[in-house]
Amino acid sequence: MRIKGNGFSISTTNPHINLLEVIRNFTTSNTQIIHRTDYSRRIMINEEQDYFTGLVLTFKNQRKNCLSKIEDGKFAIKVEDLQGEDKLVNFNFFCINKSSLKGLYLYYRGSCSLNNLFSRLQSQSNRFIRRTISAEKKALGRNATEVQKEAIDTKYIDRVNYNILVDRNDIVTTLSAFSSIKCAGFRFDTIDFTSPELRGVEQFTRNTEVTFNIDENDRTNVRPIADHISQLFRNIQHITKGRIEAIDHAGNERIVDLINSPSYFIEYEFDDMAEHVNGLTDDNFATNPIIVIIKSEMETGAKNHEFS
Repeated sequence: MRIKGNGFSISTTNPHINLLEVIRNFTTSNTQIIHRTDYSRRIMINEEQDYFTGLVLTFKNQRKNCLSKIEDGKFAIKVEDLQGEDKLVNFNFFCINKSSLKGLYLYYRGSCSLNNLFSRLQSQSNRFIRRTISAEKKALGRNATEVQKEAIDTKYIDRVNYNILVDRNDIVTTLSAFSSIKCAGFRFDTIDFTSPELRGVEQFTRNTEVTFNIDENDRTNVRPIADHISQLFRNIQHITKGRIEAIDHAGNERIVDLINSPSYFIEYEFDDMAEHVNGLTDDNFATNPIIVIIKSEMETGAKNHEFS
């Protein structure tokens, strides 16, 4: 199994939001455990001089572990019960450059996806901003008018954006290899509500899907279509699914999955990286050798310019 590095960025167009303060607020939740039906998750972030370093731990609720052994070409499965407080765990390390607010996230199959991390950070940043709004309204005093309060709401309409770094040329080159493009479908994980009455349900609203069907007469204009799709994917926020239906030069219909085929910055063997997590604790995760590897890739790797 391979561990792959996804690049990502944190940004905002709102001059009233200090992104460093938003991320610092994330560190106050380091001890919080997120409970779900099949797993529990903990996100820890540490601040250094030039970086925020992070670790996501996903603890599985299963109590049995299945092992296999091959002898003379035949397999035998042994089921082991986990003892006491032992749990199966997946790990994801990441680093964020404090100057550019771009980072590198290590992911492997079965661990926490980058989009799942984004969803959590989005919720936390929204709560932080709502507290800021509440404090500013309170500071207006009891005689504040509705116009003044609405002005504060308007001030913070634009929030924080979390994006996967995808090389534009990779998307355009991939799609330009087809003879025609039939349609493009996208799924968005949230809807931005502007009315105060609706903001309470914003965090529970998910999976809005939009499909763009391309006119038959225009489907062979592959390069301009690819350019527009690439621009959309890079600039529109909260995309959790991107699916392109295209026809290759042999007449076969092909699917291009933009989310599951991003530009990977690095790849490592899981077994090699897993050696570094032996003895990992709350107190030493920020100095783990995997963090050193990520920083080195961001500073001197082949795509280090993406993080500056």
